[in-house]
Amino acid sequence: MKQIFQNLKSGETFLEDVPIPSIDTDEILLKTSFSLISQGTENMLIQFGKSNIIKKVIDNKDKVDKVLDKVKTDGVTSTLNAVNAKLNKDVPLGYSNIGKVIEIGSNVNNFKIGDRVLTNGFHAEYVKSKKNLAIKIHDELKDEEAVFGIIGSVALQSIRLLKPSLGENIVVMGAGLLGILTAQILKANSCNVLLADINKERLNIAEKLKIDVINTNQDNIFSKSKYLFNDGIVDGVIIAANTKSDTLIKNSANLLRKRGRIILSGVSGLNLNRDDFYKKEISIQVSSSYGPGRYEKNYEEKNMDYPVGFVRWTENRNFSAFIKLLSEKKISTKSLITKVFEIDEYKDAYKLIGDKTKFKLGVLIKYRSDNNKNIKKNIFFANQNKKIDENKINVGIIGSGNFIERTLLPIFNKLNVNFISIGSKNSISSSLLGKKYSFNQAVSNAEDVIRNEEVNTIVIGTRHDTHYKYLIQAMKANKNIFLEKPLCLNYSELHDIKELYYSSYIKTGKIMYVDFNRRFSSLINEMKNTISSSLSPKNFIITINAGIIEKDNWLLNLNEGGGRLIGEACHFIDLLIYLNNSDFDSFKISSIDKENFSIILKFKDGSNGTIHYFSNGPMSFPKERIEVFYDEKVIQVDNFKSLKSYGSGGMPNKKLWSQDKGHLNIVKSFIDSINGSKTPEISFKELFDVSDISIRAANKL
Repeated sequence: MKQIFQNLKSGETFLEDVPIPSIDTDEILLKTSFSLISQGTENMLIQFGKSNIIKKVIDNKDKVDKVLDKVKTDGVTSTLNAVNAKLNKDVPLGYSNIGKVIEIGSNVNNFKIGDRVLTNGFHAEYVKSKKNLAIKIHDELKDEEAVFGIIGSVALQSIRLLKPSLGENIVVMGAGLLGILTAQILKANSCNVLLADINKERLNIAEKLKIDVINTNQDNIFSKSKYLFNDGIVDGVIIAANTKSDTLIKNSANLLRKRGRIILSGVSGLNLNRDDFYKKEISIQVSSSYGPGRYEKNYEEKNMDYPVGFVRWTENRNFSAFIKLLSEKKISTKSLITKVFEIDEYKDAYKLIGDKTKFKLGVLIKYRSDNNKNIKKNIFFANQNKKIDENKINVGIIGSGNFIERTLLPIFNKLNVNFISIGSKNSISSSLLGKKYSFNQAVSNAEDVIRNEEVNTIVIGTRHDTHYKYLIQAMKANKNIFLEKPLCLNYSELHDIKELYYSSYIKTGKIMYVDFNRRFSSLINEMKNTISSSLSPKNFIITINAGIIEKDNWLLNLNEGGGRLIGEACHFIDLLIYLNNSDFDSFKISSIDKENFSIILKFKDGSNGTIHYFSNGPMSFPKERIEVFYDEKVIQVDNFKSLKSYGSGGMPNKKLWSQDKGHLNIVKSFIDSINGSKTPEISFKELFDVSDISIRAANKL
């Protein structure tokens, strides 16, 4: 299918062929008829991409301190790589889409095949959606009218926050799509409305919709409001414009009566004058997109609705309310359509959007209709017919997230493996990465990668709750496996993996690695070589300044990410086992909460290893520090950038230009093990022990 993207670094907008997405049990798949280009959001992204690095920094001052902290702790090279990876990214455009349902997940019961549905989907021939982000369209509405429903819900939410009562006088600043729709909804609810802008053509369209307007370049808004409204009383202002100036905020405050309200649904400068607000006790509130549920993972991704008795108007209910207003002809979107472009004319569409000299309001993308009989869920690239040597390392990648994209793919590519197939739920990114790294194909179903007979080596980099499923499938398919940590999330999964490994997988001679990369760092190996000559018990201290993450982050969900102990601290349990080279005996754990804990591991040679894993430290403090106390000596690895020694006897010291966390060396070891040039450097017993300790410790948190 065809889909529109934009590169954040260059600002280039382009059309790409990507696999049609596969749906989960709680999703629907639509064949798109129309999508609406958002002039504000999309043009802002394009202009950001086209700006130089200095302008990007100026526009993102809040990110500069974080970058500087990363430079201090991780070094310039690591920071530059991270920043470039963030910027050099292709993002899908669009968030207002209408189409017909062609597939339904087994747990979906509120849609049927053939339903016309509005979603916040991308500019793509096919989109998938969760039920809380989709609504049916009334039969009497045309697709090109209903496609305005998403931005209409943004307008509706700002009005709900304003809480206007019948007959109140409201000024709307900005006569773009958002402003005109806001004004229409207010009038439909018996409010008196004045719409302000400086664009004559926009105001002319609003006047044809019987909205009172003012051109603020020609007339005085204070005089106009006094003339239009009884006694000049203005009860509320909705700012639906896009400006960096503080003028709109100041004028809004001066227009309002005492205890008036301002709602910001667009963008405005916010350098407030206290006196403008203080004397009148004016309130100001920012409207967040479509309404309650927006940006909430439980609502948007897990389909958990809010009870009507507690949250009357969610984003989905706002979608429905706006579409009802349209179907009852209380508002109109027909006159807001400036031009319709076919999907292949996307360049002309975005040229119009970016041309400040040309008038435009609603710019629509139209998609060809077909019978959906030849739906392609796999994309084959130009090199699909290249000859495959089964004796070489032929790689299939499952997952297309940041770790795969920024770390593993560049390393595997550098080591000259054959890329065969890449697949993930996010068919968009798997397709873009597949093309970039010359894969034979990109697929939207991860199982297709495992089933591919040309693939002999599977790399799994998906979310933690999927590791067990894909690992078991890859083991049964007799593939070499490189799995991003952790091995699994619970005892039941660990038992199944162990049983399959010893009953059949071990007999295949295939190699299994979990990405415990820290043990492959050059500094860690220098540390191990230094301490290995001592036979006395040692004290290991590993301090992790993990940092705070959002409470709804998938990693903190025990069933999805395993929490920070299973999901992340397993790295350092493995590191202790590797460094001490002695059998594990027992452990103790002490914690403040599930994100701040200390684990003490006791080894049979008398050594102790303590992992302090904390999330409540500052970013300016180094993220990871490993120290060993023994024989009146101390050796320390600081954030994988430097090694320092304290004590006598020619102890080593070393400083690196950039971090070495061992990513390159572990992949080299994995490949060498497959080729038979090296014995595997991670045993299954070690993988099992790390998971066993992690799961037991997590159960005590």
